[in-house]
Amino acid sequence: MNFDPPIPNVSIPCHFRYNTILCRGQVSGTVSGQKSATVVLWDSTGEEFDQQQLGYLYAAETDSKGYYAISNVRPGSYRIAAYPTAGLGSDSLDESTVTVTAGGREHVALTLTEPSNIIWSLGEANRLSSEFKYSDQPRNYQWEWVPPTENTFVVGSSNPKEDWYYAQSQTGSWYIKYQDAPDGNSRTLRVAIAASSKSHLQVLVNGHRVGDNYYDNDHAIYRSAMQSGQYTSNVFTVTNAQVVDGENTIEFHISIGQIMYDTISLQRG
Repeated sequence: MNFDPPIPNVSIPCHFRYNTILCRGQVSGTVSGQKSATVVLWDSTGEEFDQQQLGYLYAAETDSKGYYAISNVRPGSYRIAAYPTAGLGSDSLDESTVTVTAGGREHVALTLTEPSNIIWSLGEANRLSSEFKYSDQPRNYQWEWVPPTENTFVVGSSNPKEDWYYAQSQTGSWYIKYQDAPDGNSRTLRVAIAASSKSHLQVLVNGHRVGDNYYDNDHAIYRSAMQSGQYTSNVFTVTNAQVVDGENTIEFHISIGQIMYDTISLQRG
């Protein structure tokens, strides 16, 4: 005798079985303007993706043709953003919104800009300190104390892998020296921060203060992170009057805290 109860002939709603592929959707598309980018999709729309504490977040890298695809996405309303992981567009970010349905396929195209007329640059806009000295070392408390208090990088002769460190971890000033001349145009100085530990950074160009910023504490550097923490993009304007004929000097002065750099670049205009 069979005592098993009969199985009802009903369809189980998706909200009871989110783990099945049929109840999820896909978001795909292209990112133009950059050879490499990360695409982030998140449903806690009241938060920024790099500070999200609630909900779900998905991410994908673009391929060589700029295509990305994010599969098995829970249905719902999302924000979607792309940021570069190459080039020098450290302040470039494109964002949109998308609604995902069960079994649906959504297409979102995003565009990132790459600055032109670059005079010089250190590193790459990948939100990491990976192009600088010691960034490839395993986590260890010793590295925090190795970078010098004072440091000078000379554009054209210094090597970022040897002469610019993964973090400015002690109070003091670091300098970048380069050749330039007034030409009637301003300059755009991009300083991208890969991590910061309750820091105060002043940026001076030939003695003129162009930046005076305080950063929150992401705990990364003094907890031995070697490449990243909380990312911050800074864009400073250098007027034509602040440019001198011959050797120019940019000073990065830290009075408190620690800074990890992603990329620094100077653009004409």
